[in-house]
Amino acid sequence: MAQLRPRVILAGSDSWTDAAAIEVALCEVIEAYGPRAILVHAGSPGAAAIARDLWRGWGLDDEPHPAPADLGALGGRWSAAAIVAAGAEVALVFAPADDRESAAALCDALARLAGIPTIRPPSAG
Repeated sequence: MAQLRPRVILAGSDSWTDAAAIEVALCEVIEAYGPRAILVHAGSPGAAAIARDLWRGWGLDDEPHPAPADLGALGGRWSAAAIVAAGAEVALVFAPADDRESAAALCDALARLAGIPTIRPPSAG
């Protein structure tokens, strides 16, 4: 029987620019789940783009769930729901602690409701 690959959700603010915090968290994920882990993200700018570029630069696989263009402002929320519905072992959330309104915050809340452990690494900047 084929073993399933670990999945790691990356949810992040479009304004997040702390690449060092993202790199540290991704390295910890690789240490915990191995290089076969798949990074699941929305493909949006900011934290997701930084993480995706690092992940791909290391030769690892990712799975983008971009927001459909026809959904406009609701697209990020659609992506958050799709990402969580696909399942994962852990979710990394790169958003300010007081963020309760963004798609990243929704992804965090949905992951918690689905029983997926979430981690909000602090920003150095």
